[in-house]
Amino acid sequence: MAPRRSLGHALGIPFRRSRGGIAPIPPNIITATVEDETPTKVYINFAWNLDDTSVPDPSAFTLAGKIISGVVITGATVTLTVTVAYVYGDVITVDYTMPGADPLKQESTGASILSWVGQVVTNYVHTPEVSTYIDGLVTPLSAGQLALLNTMLLYWKAGLGAITNLSEFADVLYDLAGETAESSLRNMVRRAHDAVAVNSPVFTPLEGFKGDGISAYIDTNYKISADAINASLNNAAMGIYSRTGKAASTTRSAGSVYLYRFGINTNRAAAGMMCELMNNASIYGPYATDGKGLSTGIRYNNISAYSVINKTFGAEETTAAIGLTTANLNILRATGTTSYTDEQISLFFITRALSQSDINAFYDGFQAYMTANGKQV
Repeated sequence: MAPRRSLGHALGIPFRRSRGGIAPIPPNIITATVEDETPTKVYINFAWNLDDTSVPDPSAFTLAGKIISGVVITGATVTLTVTVAYVYGDVITVDYTMPGADPLKQESTGASILSWVGQVVTNYVHTPEVSTYIDGLVTPLSAGQLALLNTMLLYWKAGLGAITNLSEFADVLYDLAGETAESSLRNMVRRAHDAVAVNSPVFTPLEGFKGDGISAYIDTNYKISADAINASLNNAAMGIYSRTGKAASTTRSAGSVYLYRFGINTNRAAAGMMCELMNNASIYGPYATDGKGLSTGIRYNNISAYSVINKTFGAEETTAAIGLTTANLNILRATGTTSYTDEQISLFFITRALSQSDINAFYDGFQAYMTANGKQV
């Protein structure tokens, strides 16, 4: 009688036996990731469950530049724990050398899994700011947008003196030109003082919020007199990036001094940006030709302040300040008044006083972000 043939033989599929009786099989890895919530863990997900009684020693795996402290098998997933967390931008690959004892095994057949080299691990770790920023969003941001935000925040932190976190530097920071209105109104530096759109300023994705000049504005839910952490009466800056503008003004007060108090008016005219930070501390010039771009007011001490257009400082100005504004700061509206603007705003921040290099970093980083989305001015 002829020997019985297996289905594999009948179909012409070669059948091999290892010394242990079952031939090793190639790895069938579906995904390999490092997640933002667990930056010390690498998850390797297979197409089938693994035998959790056969767990390789950590030395069977290699992650360049990392020490692997543990290996855990759960279902179809191998979890490798490293002693130092991954950060945004790390390029990760994992190798596996099948050991003689306790190799990875397919649960259903007991077959050992062959070695592999250079399995790419997708790195989903964000900067601390982005991790905080996206936590709990109803509408998740796209991978492309998250990459741009990470790049911008890393550029800012490097340019601002290699600080650990922007919360050491800024009180509020709104990327108003975000992918969604929800994300654009969030304070990027801490989970406090998220902004609220009032009377429906028009939001355009990747561009910002536009006022109507009548009643629409953004309430920051931040009052410097009560909420300041980094900014103070004699050490503060406020900046606004505008995608629109109006003709430059040659009039300093234009009959409305409050438009020029330590705040922003991108074209230094009555129809420009408005937001008071301090009482009776007026800043003027230089005058922009169209009011577009980044306008910043900076106060270094009790008499010295500057107005900055993009990266150009105006002349030093002598400014007295009798106190900090006690109301919530508004965008697109002068705080505590009925004066509004119809310009479109993409960025707003309150920080400690900025140096020239700080201004350069803020402007260059945000301009690159806007350019990547095709929305720069």
